[in-house]
Amino acid sequence: MDGYHKNFYFSSSILVPGVHTMIIRFETVYEDGCWSAHAIGHSIFTDGRDFEELLKNIEEAVLLYFEDELEPEEQITILTQTELQVHSVAKASGC
Repeated sequence: MDGYHKNFYFSSSILVPGVHTMIIRFETVYEDGCWSAHAIGHSIFTDGRDFEELLKNIEEAVLLYFEDELEPEEQITILTQTELQVHSVAKASGC
């Protein structure tokens, strides 16, 4: 994985016709051996030891954040955007 940036997206939802869908976007970061995420436009923050745990924690945090506001006919779509930077393997030459 050395020497490149990788962007990928995760979407979690079950689409039901006639149901209002709320979209929540997260930026996720991997630093110092831990994944962290924050929702864009909402005060939702969470972390995880690996990406799978992070996704589980994001879903739980979103449900807790909106539990008093969510109507039975509403659903939430969670989108994550991840940018992973790995240290460069090439060094600048002095030439």
